[in-house]
Amino acid sequence: MEDQFGYRRWRIIFNELLALVQAACVVYLFVLSSNLGAYAITAAFFIIPFPFSYKNSRSFIRMINNKPAIEVTDLYFIDHLNGVRLLWSEIKKVDIIFYRYQFLAIELVDISVFLQQIKNPVYRSMLRVEAFLFRKAYKINLSLVANPDELLPKMRAKLNR
Repeated sequence: MEDQFGYRRWRIIFNELLALVQAACVVYLFVLSSNLGAYAITAAFFIIPFPFSYKNSRSFIRMINNKPAIEVTDLYFIDHLNGVRLLWSEIKKVDIIFYRYQFLAIELVDISVFLQQIKNPVYRSMLRVEAFLFRKAYKINLSLVANPDELLPKMRAKLNR
């Protein structure tokens, strides 16, 4: 049996519009810049939010094509937000944690299985630091996922089989 969790459409659309406005501002600043320091600041404004923009753009394309954000199957947990597929035997524990948003925290037997599947090198580097801080867990921001309250019980049911 397979459970699929889609995207929160308005959140994805809002984030994509915000990224476009930010990109337009960066281009505008770059065109107006006349010294090297202004170029460096403009480049920083473009590079720092890139991992988020990359993930949001992928989510936007998947949302348009009616593909799920997260899938829970009998064999795998598939996280399309990060591009990760994990066997249930690779997952130790799942829980919901709250920072500013609601996150799904997944504690893994070996975090390297997760990190090897991340294709974006900048995002992978950020996740390595996060994995070091949070040990063998990684987090999924559930603000982009529709019906996040149904996800944890279904995951725990698969994990406890």
